Parts: sequence; structure tokens; C-alpha cells
Amino acid sequence: MMEKWDGKRALVLGIGGGGDIASTIPTAEFIERMGGEIFFGSVIWDRYVIDPKPGPRALDELEGIRRITETTAWIQPGCHAGGIPLTVGKVSEILGEIIGVDITKGVKGVVRGLEETCKKLHIDTVIGIDAGGDAIAIGHESGLCSPLCDSLMVSALSELPNSVLGVFGFGSDGELRKEELLRNMSIIAFHKGYLGAIGMDEGMAERMKRVVEHINTEASAIPLKSFSGELGGSVIRKGRYVEFSLLTTITFFFDPRVVCEHVNRLAKALKKTVSLEEANEIIHSFGVFTELDYERMVSKK
Repeated sequence: MMEKWDGKRALVLGIGGGGDIASTIPTAEFIERMGGEIFFGSVIWDRYVIDPKPGPRALDELEGIRRITETTAWIQPGCHAGGIPLTVGKVSEILGEIIGVDITKGVKGVVRGLEETCKKLHIDTVIGIDAGGDAIAIGHESGLCSPLCDSLMVSALSELPNSVLGVFGFGSDGELRKEELLRNMSIIAFHKGYLGAIGMDEGMAERMKRVVEHINTEASAIPLKSFSGELGGSVIRKGRYVEFSLLTTITFFFDPRVVCEHVNRLAKALKKTVSLEEANEIIHSFGVFTELDYERMVSKK
């Protein structure tokens, strides 16, 4: 991960949907300083408090986009779905057009779209960034709340050449406990899947702050409070308590193929999926309740 980036192009992609794109800022800034060129991207899935329709959005539902492939598109400022402003549209007001990823066609659809996008835009590397660390969950952790989106995207990353998985905001989503994160990181490192890490400095924090202040995000906001030296912690969605710590300002990089093979068993099981529903049912077979199930339950109430 620390190689020279002169002349290289990278797609830095928020893989957890919604506000995860804010967590891509330190990685993007680092690569730009190394001489690389950046494309920002995000999965198109907002939490139900922003978008009341359960699940991610398909490109066919959006206005304010320019298609690249079947499952990827340039997201323009003000992008919305039936009049509902989406986070990807708000972020593009700050960062310029970003690449939106439609995950409704499963891992196969995401991989096809990203491979074709990389070919068209001459992108050398796809770096998926997860806020909090649930992307490296095994699947049985008691606090795991969003296994579907992250596992689907980890699975897709593992099928792409020259891809990297980044975890920013150590535990900042309140899902995995510190002990669980450290254990899973050690398993990845044991199998030679740890690629290094970068910290966050003042310039990165300021750029990230401009994005965070413009969107609705909690997991990506915790590292900024930690960076400023705040003590204690914060209660975020569903009453989860998250501690402020400088660990949350570090981005850890992993080989997604190792993560998929040796840690995230859900991601490994999703590789051949061609729809979101198929992926959701496979995760059910592990006895795991997903964020899509939760959003559907809330919408019925």
C-alpha cells in the first residue's frame, strides 16, 4: 500500500453505503500526495432515516446521474430518488462528481460494473473503505448490524485484481468490540493479508470535516472528534456507545482475498450471487439478521 503512486489512478470507494465515503478522505489524500489520481465512489445505500425505502437504490431509480455501466454511474450534485435527496448527491456537491455503485445485482453485477469502469477510466486500483470495521467481521459477532452491504462488497473486491480493503474508524460504528476487531486483524495478518496503515493529519481532517458537515453520518464523524482530542465517547444509532480514540483516525489496509477466505465467511458465500435478494437469503442461511431485514421491519411499522 505504501508504494509510489505517480501516474496511477485509484477508485477510492465507500463500501458500507451512506456516509462511508467520508472515511475515504484520508486514503484519497495520501494517494494524491504520492502523485496518484483519485476517483471517489460510494455504494448507493442510505439508512432508513435518510431514505425511507428499504435497501439500496438501483441506478434506474435515480435522477441526476450519467451511466458508466450497468451498475456504475457518475453521480451529479443533487442526485435524488423520487425527490428524496441521497448522500451520494450531497457528497458530489463537495467533491465533484463521484462514482455510484448499484449493488442490487449481487456480487456478479458489482464485479462486472467495476471491471468495465476501471477499463473505461484507466483505473489501476480499487480501494474499498469501510467505516468501523464490520467488513472484517466473521459473521457471528453479537453487535453486527450491517452484514449484507459490507460482505457483498468485500466479496466483490476479492474478485477484482489489484484491489485493497481499508478499515477506517476502528470500532467507530459500535458494531464489533475492540477485542473482536483485534482478533480478526490478527487472523488476517497471520495469513499475510495485512498491507499496512496510514494516519490522519490536519489537512486530511479538514477535508473530511467539510464532507461530514454536509451529510448525515455518525461512524465517519467519530474519528474527527478523536482527532481533535475529545475524551470519553458518544452514543450513536440504536444506543451503541463508541469511545473516542486516536485508533479511529488510522486506516488499516488488508488484502480482500485473504479477508474473504479466512475471516468474512459471509463474503465468501456470496461470490456467485446475481441479486441482492439472493445475497440476503444466503446470509439468512448462516442465521444472521441483516440491515435489509431491519429496514423492512421498520417500514412495516
